[in-house]
Amino acid sequence: MAPLPIADERLAGLEAAAARAAGGDYRVVSWVGATPDDRLDAVAALRARMSVDAPADDIDWPEEIWDAARVRVYDERYLSAGSAVFFAVAEHVPSGRLAGYTEIAVHPWSMTAQQGDTLVLAEHRGHRLGMLLKVANLRAAQRAHPELTGVMTGNSTSNSYMLSINDALGFETFVFSGVWQKVL
Repeated sequence: MAPLPIADERLAGLEAAAARAAGGDYRVVSWVGATPDDRLDAVAALRARMSVDAPADDIDWPEEIWDAARVRVYDERYLSAGSAVFFAVAEHVPSGRLAGYTEIAVHPWSMTAQQGDTLVLAEHRGHRLGMLLKVANLRAAQRAHPELTGVMTGNSTSNSYMLSINDALGFETFVFSGVWQKVL
């Protein structure tokens, strides 16, 4: 959990360092609400990769099937509940392809936002894109919902890169959980 608001000076410093590492080959594109039509297929591909690219320790996680229709259903579930979903993608400028994404959900019944997935594709890691994405989304959520008192997230203890991003943003561990898999 990270208390909100996170000071703009802190976000600006983290963003500047990440932008230097990313260079001019990447740009962050953000939206709130439903995925734009021209991004549906690319977001579906990123969500499918999330199921197998994110560190899962020894859990054998099958690749999830995502397509534009599933992205629309996912979006509609949040929107129909009155939730605001803040979404940011990193676009690789030379290729025009998406290199990563992050999302934050703000629910009308909670003063705490929920940080959802954050993924940078393996072939684009090492450019501090995870930090760029999270800073952009946190700024947008804080600006739109100044009443928020915190943001929660979950992470694998083996994902040292994402844990370092979360630490720099001010997240603190407050609960541990476990996942087991039975092989039949």
